[in-house]
Amino acid sequence: MANRIDLQVILEEIVNAAKEHGAEAARGEREFDKGLAMAYYDVLNIAKEQAELLGVDPAEIGLADIDLEKQLLRPKRKEATA
Repeated sequence: MANRIDLQVILEEIVNAAKEHGAEAARGEREFDKGLAMAYYDVLNIAKEQAELLGVDPAEIGLADIDLEKQLLRPKRKEATA
């Protein structure tokens, strides 16, 4: 059976990948991109809620430095260059 450290590392890697891919999707213009960003938001929000519910500092799983709503639901779109 995996120990707590192994599980924490796995969860951190999943969270980091979800943050990266979610932010990329959130910057997209297509409806698909918006839906994908919402899916990443849901996954990360569940992880953050469960961590808080269980008394785990969100920083321990890589969620201390992110405002999920701002970065995934209302991101700044890429500026059009002329």
